[in-house]
Amino acid sequence: DGRKLVDTYETVFGVRTCEFTSDRGFLLNGKPLKLKGFCLHQDDASLGTALPLRSMERKLEICKEYGVNAIRCSHNQPSPEFLDLCDRMGFVVIDEAFDKWKSGYYAQYFDAWWQEDLKNMLVRDRNHPSVVLWSIGNELQEAWDGSDTGCRRAAMLQDFVHEFEPSRQVCLAAQNRHNEKFSGVTDVVGYNYLEARMLSDHKKFPERRFLVTEELPYYCGAEGNIRSYDTNNPWNIIAENDFIAGGFLWTGTDYIGEAGWPSHGWPAGLFDICMVEKPRAAFHRAMWNDEPMVRIAVRDNALDIDHGRDLWQWPNMGAIWNFPRAYEGLVIEVNTTTNCERVALFHNGNEMGVRRTADYPNHTITWCLPYRRGTLVAKGINGTDTVAVHEIRTAGDAVRLKTTADRGKLMADGQDLSYVQVELLDKDGTLVQHADRHVKASIKGEGRLVGFISSDLRRKTPFTSHEDKTYFGRAMAIVQSTRKAGTIRLRFDVEGWDEPVWVELTSEALPKDYVSDIPSFR
Repeated sequence: DGRKLVDTYETVFGVRTCEFTSDRGFLLNGKPLKLKGFCLHQDDASLGTALPLRSMERKLEICKEYGVNAIRCSHNQPSPEFLDLCDRMGFVVIDEAFDKWKSGYYAQYFDAWWQEDLKNMLVRDRNHPSVVLWSIGNELQEAWDGSDTGCRRAAMLQDFVHEFEPSRQVCLAAQNRHNEKFSGVTDVVGYNYLEARMLSDHKKFPERRFLVTEELPYYCGAEGNIRSYDTNNPWNIIAENDFIAGGFLWTGTDYIGEAGWPSHGWPAGLFDICMVEKPRAAFHRAMWNDEPMVRIAVRDNALDIDHGRDLWQWPNMGAIWNFPRAYEGLVIEVNTTTNCERVALFHNGNEMGVRRTADYPNHTITWCLPYRRGTLVAKGINGTDTVAVHEIRTAGDAVRLKTTADRGKLMADGQDLSYVQVELLDKDGTLVQHADRHVKASIKGEGRLVGFISSDLRRKTPFTSHEDKTYFGRAMAIVQSTRKAGTIRLRFDVEGWDEPVWVELTSEALPKDYVSDIPSFR
C-alpha cells in the first residue's frame, strides 16, 4: 500500500501440462501415461483420520514401490499435507469434492453450501501440480434421473469449476445403470466397475474421455450384468485400450468403514491396514512394474480370510504351505503369478514342470499337486535366465519373535512415528502363519504407544488397544515420539513365552534452524 508491504503469499508450484483425451487417454507433458491408481481414504488404523505427516508419507512410499502412480481421493478432499507429499513424490491426483449431491447426508446442505464447499477445494488445492482432475461427485442418485435435472446440476457444478479454476478438466464417477446423457456432461467421465459398458459407450460416443474411477481387484462384470464374476481381470481391459486413461482400484488398502459384521472395516484392499501387501495382490504388481517377479499363492477356501463383499473378493489364497494332517496327499491348486515369460515350479526339490505364462489368463499359471510338507519354489525365467525366485515352506513351531522397525530414529516433535512389525518365526526363520499367538505391547521412555494391531479387521479389542493376536503370523506396533529427546524401549510379551522381546528406538531433538520440507508444515 504505497511503499508499505502489507501482505506476502508464498507457494510451491510445479511446471507440467496435463490433459485427458478421447483417443490417447491421459497425457502428462504431452506423453501418454496409463494411470495405475488406488482409491484411498485418509485413515490409518489406530490413528483414525487425523494423521501425522509420517503416516501419510509411509503409505505413499509403499504405494509408489508397488507401482502406483495415481491417487483418487475418495470421496472428499485430502489434507493439504497429503497433496504436498504427492507433489514431491510424483503422484498425480484426482481431487474429489463430493460423494453425493441432493441425496444422502449432503442433501440438506447442498443448496446452501455447494458453491462454498467447491470453492474451498479449488482455492486451497489449485497450486498443487499433482492435482490433474477435479471430481465433482461420485455415484450420484441424479445419474438415474430420467429427466434433465441431473444433467443440469452436473453442468452447473462443472461451469462453476471452469469459471473459477479453468486450468484442469472436470469429471464425475458414474455407477451401474446410469443414464448415458448424464455421463456425457463432464469433460471426463469415470466409470465405476463398468469396463464392458465403457467399451460399448466408446463406440457410441467416441468423443468422450473415459477412465475407470473404481476398479474391482479380481472379478469383472459383463455389460448389463455387473455380477457376472468374469475372471478376466479389469486391468486387462484398461491396459489393452489406449482411450482409457487408467484405473483406480477400490480400494488400494483396507480401511475402517463400510464394515460388514463381524468385520470392523473394508477388508478387500490390495494392502491390509498394516500396509502389508497381500498375496492376492501379485497380479497388479506384475502388471505395473518392469522388474521381473514371481509369487506363489495357494488356493484354499478354508483359509481364515475376511472375505468382504462379493464383487470385491478374490478366491481365498495365501502364501502358506501349512495345512492340517487331513490334507496330506490331497491335490490342491497352486498359483504362480508373474511378469516373466515362463515359470518352473519345484516341490520338495522335484521339478513339476516349466510352463509359459502366455498360456494362462491374468499372468497366473495354475498348478495342481498333492500336498506334502516341505517347500515350494517358483523360478521366473526370461529367455534362458532365471530372473526371479519365490519360495514358501512349511513352518514349525514359533520359537522367536522377529521385530522390524521402519525407522529406528524419530524426531522429538510429538508427531513422528515408527511402525514396528513383529513376526512369529520357527527355528529356521520361516514365518509361522498357522499358529497365531496373543501379544501384548508396552513402552518406556520418550515415546507413546498409539496402538498394537494385526491386520485382521474382525478383532475384538479396540484399535487403540495395546494387545492383539497375530494374524497369519504378523502384527504391528505404532510408536509416536514425545517432544523430548531420548530413548524409547518397546516391550512385547508373547503368549506362552517366559521372556519378553525388547526393541530400542531413539528420539532426537530437532535442530534449532529446522524447517520442514513440507510447505504446509512450516
